[in-house]
Amino acid sequence: MPVIRVADTGPGVPAAEREAIVKRFYRADKSRHIRGHGLGLSLVSAIVNLHGFRLRIGDNAPGATFDLVCDNGDPDVRPAGWSGAVFVEGVLARVAIRRLSP
Repeated sequence: MPVIRVADTGPGVPAAEREAIVKRFYRADKSRHIRGHGLGLSLVSAIVNLHGFRLRIGDNAPGATFDLVCDNGDPDVRPAGWSGAVFVEGVLARVAIRRLSP
């Protein structure tokens, strides 16, 4: 199944907060000093769900990983292998699409 992974080296997301951070207006205590309104990941989550995909949030030690699992049962959704780097609000993030074994 194709997976898009964004990994950062920020403060990370504690396991206990991983469900909460995708809710509208949620701000983790350790990120309240950073500009924002708590809408970004809720929008990502809504778009992911509309496509029938899944969002997995994990640990990057330090930082977090955000995996967009692109398997909605459609055999035509098979992106070619690609990897690169992007800047997201000043944070360098590694992006990779790869097939994971089930």
